[in-house]
Amino acid sequence: MKLNERTQIIIHSVNSTKSSVWNVIGQLHIIQRDKLYKEGNFNSMEDYIKYNEDKFEFGYRQAQKYITTYTELLADEQSSSHNHNSLVNIPLSKLFLITRVPEEHRDEIIEQVVEKGLTRDELSKRIKRSKEQAGTKPEHKEDVIYKLQRQFNTIEQHFNGNIEFTRDLKEEIANWVASAVKHGKNEQISALIVKANEMSKRLKFY
Repeated sequence: MKLNERTQIIIHSVNSTKSSVWNVIGQLHIIQRDKLYKEGNFNSMEDYIKYNEDKFEFGYRQAQKYITTYTELLADEQSSSHNHNSLVNIPLSKLFLITRVPEEHRDEIIEQVVEKGLTRDELSKRIKRSKEQAGTKPEHKEDVIYKLQRQFNTIEQHFNGNIEFTRDLKEEIANWVASAVKHGKNEQISALIVKANEMSKRLKFY
């Protein structure tokens, strides 16, 4: 499907149902992942979103929140025990919070949100407890490496979407590299560290 077709799907769906909202987010994910914005002679995902901002009714930062949520919770749906229908019925504001939950606790949190109808404040408190609990348990090396790989994938996606022109991403890369050096020493992580440092050197600030 061409960029223009995906753009029209987004425009026609922005004011529709929750399912259509997720369709919008899925289209954004594909456009950024496959760099389809280049079909429209846009240099970056950011340029593409800014050009269509009035039609889409959301800006670039919001689009990145959508894409990150989709990537974390829906794009890899086959490997998760929670299902698509449960997720699309959870308000996006709560899903943004769920992406911050350690992966080993996500299914439990999602179940509580769906079955108990946790409010956003209740969800925030529950997430805080989960992070505290996760901090008290030693992680297996394989879990640490997997987490570092997932974090790097998110950083790389942001970089390719041209978030690299912000100081936030440079700090995010530095924090990831520090964590990787400390916790994830193996051949694959070492290669990602090199790649992360190369991305950091290419960052520009306006």
